[in-house]
Amino acid sequence: MWDNYKKYIEENEEIRDWFKVTSNRKKVWNIQLWLLEELKMICKKHNIRYFAYWGTLLWTIRHWWYIPWDDDMDIAMFREDYEKFWKVAEKELPNHIKLVTFFWWFSKLINQNTAALWDEYWENNLGIRIDIFPMDTASKYTIINKIKDYILTSINSILVLKKTNWSTDKVAKWKLPFIPICKLIFWKFDFLKICEIQEIIIKKIFFKWNDIRMFWNRYFPKSIFNKSHDINFENSTICIPNSYDEFLKITFGDYMKPIIYEWWHNCWYSVNESYKEIIKWFDKSKTNEENYKTCKDLFIL
Repeated sequence: MWDNYKKYIEENEEIRDWFKVTSNRKKVWNIQLWLLEELKMICKKHNIRYFAYWGTLLWTIRHWWYIPWDDDMDIAMFREDYEKFWKVAEKELPNHIKLVTFFWWFSKLINQNTAALWDEYWENNLGIRIDIFPMDTASKYTIINKIKDYILTSINSILVLKKTNWSTDKVAKWKLPFIPICKLIFWKFDFLKICEIQEIIIKKIFFKWNDIRMFWNRYFPKSIFNKSHDINFENSTICIPNSYDEFLKITFGDYMKPIIYEWWHNCWYSVNESYKEIIKWFDKSKTNEENYKTCKDLFIL
């Protein structure tokens, strides 16, 4: 472990909500809590608003700590704050922490001294991270939102196809006739350029109405985020919207009823080895799972 490793929670094994939390899982959580503190310092210094989002907001309200079977952290920002954060992050972050643009119009704040072997996409193999999602305003008219969602979902499909070398294994049948056309139009564009095009479209087609559009085509009343406050989370704090109950009911329904999963994400982690070193061992013709088996001693989860 590097010299300036920070421990926010004790890394002893324990039972939480009938689920065994291992010492190794807590090491991953400590890295994420460290990233959260860096994010909070930047937000405070530059007057940037942020909120616990999705599962992280759920953990905070229902458990006051991590969901024992989860392994990531989700943060949301208004679009203007998200872009402001991007402008100041590079000069404010320490060298081992990096902000990267990612698949599906969001970002990851990663610790470059660690590794997270994520899924079948090679660009996902970065350090242990927290996810940061921009919140865009949306029209109050359903038909306009449906048109926007269709455009953005179509671009997402192009991104997936580009990532998988235009494989059609997981493509809906009705989309198959459009693939040759998309390939002809986008074959010269690299992945990040398509992401950039998508970002431009998002900014151009979303309007400042009453609703907030967030990830996965979810819409929420803007009023939910008018006021916020800090709340205890593990041995730290995190900012949540005052109207969290409305958000969680829209998202999860009966959110106080736990649904236990064996493991939330299909991901392997190392807190001792950088992803930059680990991927040197990998064979790109193999899946991440196959590569993991060849060097699993480097990973703690």
